[in-house]
Amino acid sequence: MFEIRSEFKDVSNHPIISQLRALVGEPEFEALFNQLTEGEDTNTRFLLRMELRRVAAPCQRVIDLRPKGIKRCQLVEHKGQTHYMDEGARRIFEAGLKEFAGRYTMAIYEDIDRYALSARQLSQDAEEEDDTHWLELVPFGNSLSRDSERMHFATPVLISQGGNTELRGSTTDISAGGVQVNLAQNAYINPEADVELTFPKLTDANNRPWPALTYQFISQQDNKVKLKLKDPDSFVRSLIDALIDQHQRRYKLDIRHVQESTLARGFEQMLLNHSSALPVFLDGSFKARYCLTTQHNRHLQHQLFKDEQSLLPQLLSPRCMAPLLARPEHQRETYLLRFEHRQQGKVFHFAAEVDHLREQGLLEGFLRFAVTKPGWQVLKLNLFHTEVNTEVQEQKPGSELMLTDTPLPAPPQELSQLKVLALLRDVTQQWLTEACLQKPDPGQDPNQLAPFCIQWQPGVQCIAMRFNDMRIEPRYRYKTPVQLYVDGKNIDAEMSDFSTQGLCLTFPQPIDGLPNDMDLALPKLQKLSSRFDLMKLPYRLVHFDAKHQRAHLMVQNTGQAHPAKRFFKQLIAANEGRLQMLEEDEATFAIARVLRQSLVASALPCCIFVQKENGRVLPHWLGLPQSPLPLPAMLAQLSQLSEGQLALESLMSLQHFRQLLEDWRQQQLAGQSLLVALDNAGMPVMSRLQRLLPGIETRRFVDQAKEKGSAMVLLLELARTPKPDMHYIQDELNYIGRQALHRAKRLEADLWSTVAMIELTDITALSELMAGH
Repeated sequence: MFEIRSEFKDVSNHPIISQLRALVGEPEFEALFNQLTEGEDTNTRFLLRMELRRVAAPCQRVIDLRPKGIKRCQLVEHKGQTHYMDEGARRIFEAGLKEFAGRYTMAIYEDIDRYALSARQLSQDAEEEDDTHWLELVPFGNSLSRDSERMHFATPVLISQGGNTELRGSTTDISAGGVQVNLAQNAYINPEADVELTFPKLTDANNRPWPALTYQFISQQDNKVKLKLKDPDSFVRSLIDALIDQHQRRYKLDIRHVQESTLARGFEQMLLNHSSALPVFLDGSFKARYCLTTQHNRHLQHQLFKDEQSLLPQLLSPRCMAPLLARPEHQRETYLLRFEHRQQGKVFHFAAEVDHLREQGLLEGFLRFAVTKPGWQVLKLNLFHTEVNTEVQEQKPGSELMLTDTPLPAPPQELSQLKVLALLRDVTQQWLTEACLQKPDPGQDPNQLAPFCIQWQPGVQCIAMRFNDMRIEPRYRYKTPVQLYVDGKNIDAEMSDFSTQGLCLTFPQPIDGLPNDMDLALPKLQKLSSRFDLMKLPYRLVHFDAKHQRAHLMVQNTGQAHPAKRFFKQLIAANEGRLQMLEEDEATFAIARVLRQSLVASALPCCIFVQKENGRVLPHWLGLPQSPLPLPAMLAQLSQLSEGQLALESLMSLQHFRQLLEDWRQQQLAGQSLLVALDNAGMPVMSRLQRLLPGIETRRFVDQAKEKGSAMVLLLELARTPKPDMHYIQDELNYIGRQALHRAKRLEADLWSTVAMIELTDITALSELMAGH
């Protein structure tokens, strides 16, 4: 018995395997196999034959080398299947397909698996010496794209523009919204003119030929042309829908575009939830009307709002906005300087725009006086033209943030009058303040600054953006005392409503704010239950409304069953029909949704998303808006040079990233400045964290950069992203899962493994202003 088992040896590395694996199933295979194995015993010949059949069998496994630590992976498609591999693996893949006459087999999969294992080992050995790390691109706000179902489908087409000579080509995919065409030969497609396609092989249900269809040009890369169907009527749509219904069992649906757009939407929602910027919407007369609030821009809310009034109407006055909007699109940014002056128990607020101060000859005096005052702050202002779409669209479960069971009402038509989006961000930096204090005092009379005193005014409505950590489950009115434990002190509060996931509290005595994490007790409710400990419940802050002294809290995930969740669940079940359910403000939800869509389309910043995988925390994605501003334009150019990826070292080394992460962990330094040296072509060549360049070293770095090109200063703001807002993209995830489950799982894994994000803000002009760089 033992002797028989010993005969089952490993023959996978036998030289005959590599010689004959591509000939399995061919007529000459048996003769060659018998000839080459003539000297082998019966058991070995049996094992060799079985191994050859195994490695030559068709393979359906997806190759994805990204989780295996392989860098610079590219998308490779083969017969409707999408793989991710680097250049070395791609060459092995193509050589294997050639060897097996175009068939993807287990041998090819295992060859690439062995290559990945070897490449990863080499990469780990050289990791400390090689800081190159590639970021994958996520396009933000990409509105010009097909959102309808695509199908891989090849049929001949004739292409014409303006009556010119017809070009021949073939479709590669088709949808109700557009088509992708491979031209038979290199040709130029005019992007400004409509494209007319004729389908000579396609007929309708009555065997009549299809009419010529008019398309809009989207993009062209070599012979591949992407087109969007222009103003299709119901007849044209019915033709295409019938074609897809007829053939979708034979041809695979192309869902790559859905996967890419869903991933981008997931990251967009993550960015909006954790961004520190405050979006403000202005009407056609440049008056501030609405702003979108989150818990991460609370500090700006507290500084710019008081009761029902705000500083925004005068801070963003029409006199200031009009000249900025008259500039070219890539120059619509500036800085607002503000401070507080206390006199006779009163607080006076002063603010001015730097270009206006420069024109008045008051910039140096204002700056030198302001940096010594309380409330000193620098706000970066970016302006964007925007169109707010108030049309009511059909709601699909999961396609929008469905926080109510009933359809949302139509947003007010006055939203269509909003024409400008102002993005405010606090970019105050201590090192720039210190550099400004070292500049000589111009000796200007402070009384000259009196015209820049601004007043509180009504007219701006705060709208809270809606996210998954807002309570979607039913809320119930219930008043009971609550005790909060904050920094060793007890704070008395009253619960106004509860749900299984959160609470709303009001405070009888005014408080300035609350920490993000806290413990609370429910003393009166504790008397109702002996099963649950309700005297030390962990909660986290979601939103604090200083004006109304109201706080929204959410249960903390501690890895254990939360006593409050279990208690409130039983309380609701035991009092069914007796508890009063809280009605949500559905009109506000509708406004938030419309303004959010406008924000995504116009004004998202550049952002790096950080993933934790296999115990390692590394930057992995770069969210990039379509914008003419200098920073996104530079990053877009860099990504084009690297086939849709961007080397992290173009901005900073892995060592700098680790330092940034460590500073945030140890000292809670959420924002740091990064100095970047650019060459004469405006491309980055070297960078340093400003905190690591003490004193004169910062100026020396900038001066040396300007000798060889120019310098750029970036503000890096790091924020944790505890969990993705999967509810927002659930409908798309379900669709992807029905077509290709592995793609849906990969997408979910990418979002769930994202643990932090780094917003990038260009503050070069501020550095030149305050430090003279």
